[in-house]
Amino acid sequence: MAMSTDAALKEYEVPFSPSRIPWQHRRLQRCLTFAIVSVVLLCALLYYKSEFITDLHLDSLAGIHKYTSAPEVDLPFLDETESHKASASPLFDVPALDEEPEEEEPLAPSSKVTDVPSTAIHSTSASTSIATSTADAAAVATIKPEPAALATTVALDPTKIALLLDTRPVPHIPALLLHFISVLPAEWTFRFVGSEISLGLVNSSVALQRHVRTGKLVLTKLPSQYAVNSQEAISATLTDITFYRDFLAPAEWVLNFQTDSMICSASEHNIDEWVSQNYSWVGAPWHLGNQYGGNGGLSLRHIPPILRVLEAEKRVPESEWEDLWLCNRLGMLPEANMPPPSVERHFSVEAIWTEKPFGYHLRGSGALLAGEIWDKPELRKKIYNYCPEIKIVLSMELEGELNKARKELSTLKEKVAAAAPKEALTGIGSTGD
Repeated sequence: MAMSTDAALKEYEVPFSPSRIPWQHRRLQRCLTFAIVSVVLLCALLYYKSEFITDLHLDSLAGIHKYTSAPEVDLPFLDETESHKASASPLFDVPALDEEPEEEEPLAPSSKVTDVPSTAIHSTSASTSIATSTADAAAVATIKPEPAALATTVALDPTKIALLLDTRPVPHIPALLLHFISVLPAEWTFRFVGSEISLGLVNSSVALQRHVRTGKLVLTKLPSQYAVNSQEAISATLTDITFYRDFLAPAEWVLNFQTDSMICSASEHNIDEWVSQNYSWVGAPWHLGNQYGGNGGLSLRHIPPILRVLEAEKRVPESEWEDLWLCNRLGMLPEANMPPPSVERHFSVEAIWTEKPFGYHLRGSGALLAGEIWDKPELRKKIYNYCPEIKIVLSMELEGELNKARKELSTLKEKVAAAAPKEALTGIGSTGD
């Protein structure tokens, strides 16, 4: 019996087998599979490493610390996303901690600052508690310093603080803070007060994060009642009695430094030399006569006599700048102790030359240089050799412009000198006629 056409075709149909696929197609399949797996792994790697990429952007850094306001006084404190909360004192922020303590241990009342780094938090009275609740107190009491801090035998002194006040994200602020920390005596505490973006810039430094955790450096958002966005605003803030009495409490000595100031690691002077003399104010002198006081951009200030001045008089807005206003009144205060310019010139140099001072202060955030010093190549060379770290705050662009201007001035002087004899001869000829 004859088979149908379909049955005949099925009888001769060859079953499918992977081995019958041409080798070119199998190779293409393997390549596609490998490519897909590689792309998936690369995407996963980029996902887990994305936080390192975002760290390169300053805008994301500003979000590292988020601040809210204490409702009772409208002053800032760290929110609950940090590993701790603010202290009961609304005037200071707690140094940020990256890790929770491993175990809880009660803190002895006699412990020193280096035993508990969080004692960088200060209150305005002895009765003010550090934590806002029992849980907060336990968290603060169990904070432990890093191994590096355990090796430190010098306790932090809350009455001596170095203050940098700036809301701008100036790129060299982290380097400036690290340098000052390395040069000043170990017991000095540092406070950086700024905006969220400048605080984010500071906290982006891993080296500074270690100082924050040990309490050596305290980061604080500038309260709304103060401002530093203009020269007048700075003067108003630094002549506000609450700034010294409450915001900086319990400090008695303040080294106020700005982003255009520098202290020199090679200096034989120590800031405690001026502290031990109980001076009320020390800064770069304006004159070598009998005038007291000096520039406030790099200045050592004794708070008690300043408070007495501010209790007696309030600065009139748009009047003298804060350093000149305070120095003029401190000079008339009977109990004040103002050093003469011959002493101040060894503390800081601005426009009056002194060999090997404790530090230097430039002008206009480093954009303005005193011609009495910086226009002289031999003096610039001495400064660079003695205090090379000053280049941290010195604008390299400005230095290039100054060199160009000096060359143009030198060329102009040569032309004038060359033309002078010809003019003299012409004048003699005219007289003879």
